[in-house]
Amino acid sequence: MERYEFKVKWQEKFIKIFLSSAEIESLNVYSLYEKIADRIPRINGKEVNMRYLYNSGDWVDLPSDNLDSFIDMVETAKQSDSRENLKVIELKICELAQTPISSQASNKRPRE
Repeated sequence: MERYEFKVKWQEKFIKIFLSSAEIESLNVYSLYEKIADRIPRINGKEVNMRYLYNSGDWVDLPSDNLDSFIDMVETAKQSDSRENLKVIELKICELAQTPISSQASNKRPRE
């Protein structure tokens, strides 16, 4: 039975999550995010972007509403160099910037 290792980078820290191939079959982006949030509680309530490392070395966005991207991520998992029956998926989580709404800007009159 194959196992999957998710190496998740958040800011400058890394966590690892191990799942069996049976758990992968019932996994989706939302449940993956919940598993990550259990290990990194500081991302709860924040708007984040998840990306996975593709075989070519490029980071690919993992949108929550795109099942094809999720399947691609699982199918492109790399075989571990050190352990048999272990596939590795590298994820990066980035917090999305929030532009603050300035109350002064809304009070200004437009230029004529």
